[in-house]
Amino acid sequence: MRRSIIALCAALAIAVLAGCGGGGNESSSTAADATAAAATTAAQVLSKAGYEKTVAGIGTTVADAFATLATNVKELGASDIQSLDDAQAVFDKMSQEVGGVVDDLKGAASNLETITPPAEVADAQATLVQALQETATEFKSFAAVVKTGDFTKIIDVAGKFQDFGATTAGKLFTKAQAAYEAQGYDISGSTTTG
Repeated sequence: MRRSIIALCAALAIAVLAGCGGGGNESSSTAADATAAAATTAAQVLSKAGYEKTVAGIGTTVADAFATLATNVKELGASDIQSLDDAQAVFDKMSQEVGGVVDDLKGAASNLETITPPAEVADAQATLVQALQETATEFKSFAAVVKTGDFTKIIDVAGKFQDFGATTAGKLFTKAQAAYEAQGYDISGSTTTG
């Protein structure tokens, strides 16, 4: 019973973590679309609007992955845990779910690296790639902690993501966003440009 509560709390911690703004297990069509778009643009420098749309698409893939993680972890948190083995099985599955986000983040960084950016945002893109890679590293460490089933460590590590902007990855995302904005680029996908 105590482990059931611990597993539920861990699920909640991971769900909070998923809200920090990164990726989870994405749909294969979304991942394929982002990969195809990145591959198509690798050899050519895109227009500003085309670049914004392509980068926003990669961002959407990552956001979808995090949304899927949150949903899957919430479902795992509702698992019927009757034994320590049941609890460890839930932690193992949660760790796999977080690991899926790591793969998605690495894929997004790789896709972004294949794009030839307009010259004025080359540095911003490099910073964004670095931010995605750093986030993948941070989540890989988190997946390992989740797998241990050590509630105290899970809460400690998840707590560090409460203020994602204070993490190394968060600072890199902020730096990249500012660099894009300084050049008049909107990579959020919130605007529709040609």
